Amino acid sequence: MTYSLDFRKKALALINDKGMSYRKVASLLNVSTRTLQNWQQNIEIKPAKEVKPKKIDDEALLKDVEDYPYDYLYERADVLVVLTWAFTKL
Repeated sequence: MTYSLDFRKKALALINDKGMSYRKVASLLNVSTRTLQNWQQNIEIKPAKEVKPKKIDDEALLKDVEDYPYDYLYERADVLVVLTWAFTKL
């Protein structure tokens, strides 16, 4: 979950200006102490990484379906070395 920059600044202000402990602020704001420490080191929001889905080889898929027509989706995913959700885009 990504927290806004404003939220991060307010959380760190409680620690730096008010003198509250990391544990107290973490409990109050329902975030981990490690998250607060990370924000203390670098408050900037990191951009989300774009992950391209793996392309399923059509010929390999057709061959697998012909050879094993009754396989479950997770079995087919293991053979083609993809995640099961990759089949939802077909």
